[in-house]
Amino acid sequence: MLALFATACAALVLQGRALACSCGMYQGTYQQQVQQALNSADFVFVAKIRDVKHYINEEYANWPVTEEYVRFVILEVLKGRDHYFAGQPLSIRSQVAPGLCGIAARNDPAWMMDLRGEGEDEVPTAFSDTWLIYAYGVEPFDLSMCTRSLPLNIRDAQKDVDMLRQLLDRAPPRRPAWETAAYQAAPGTGAELAKPDR
Repeated sequence: MLALFATACAALVLQGRALACSCGMYQGTYQQQVQQALNSADFVFVAKIRDVKHYINEEYANWPVTEEYVRFVILEVLKGRDHYFAGQPLSIRSQVAPGLCGIAARNDPAWMMDLRGEGEDEVPTAFSDTWLIYAYGVEPFDLSMCTRSLPLNIRDAQKDVDMLRQLLDRAPPRRPAWETAAYQAAPGTGAELAKPDR
């Protein structure tokens, strides 16, 4: 399958709509680009989706904007160990609409498409629920086309994880977060996702 991926400073056509998102581009070799992303991010995680909720932002009366709220659970903290731990819940809020850089965690609404074959229709790319997330600022973070955040089954995301571990001299975690006492005890891990206050 051929994934049609929206790169920086490019236009992605989704379901007949042109979606323009302008972002800065990383420079240099692959390793240098991953190092730049690591240096610029406040936090870097491998995390798995727990649940997803969508709301229509009513502040944009003539331009529908979907706000997506995602509860992840952290599987691995690659940057930010003094603030986060494996098993801790993680909140994401992204604005998903034509012209914006926000992306949907489960590709719904679709922002990445696959071609099944020549002359066939495009279909939304199937995403893994496990993501590499480069996070900026404070929670709730957002998922954006302007970062290297991606599901682990897409493009270079797993390769990024391996490179990050190499740059940080880290071994993969020994046990999944699902099996740790930290996950079982983390506040809110069993609760249904609620819309956060603005």
